[in-house]
Amino acid sequence: MGECNEIIVSLEHVKDIYKIEVDLCKELVYTYDKSARQLFKLAEAWDSFKNRRRKTKPMNDTGRDAV
Repeated sequence: MGECNEIIVSLEHVKDIYKIEVDLCKELVYTYDKSARQLFKLAEAWDSFKNRRRKTKPMNDTGRDAV
């Protein structure tokens, strides 16, 4: 995610300072911004998935801990 933000800053510099392919820079900024947001949501979902614990026992559970 940090890399996406760094690329966005660099593209904004290119667009504002050098005026090189402004439309392409805007499109790339949009794409990198969307990617960063998607990665953030994926990281949140993964964190909540890892922290989730099973509340019910499997059907074949004998009640003993595995050795």
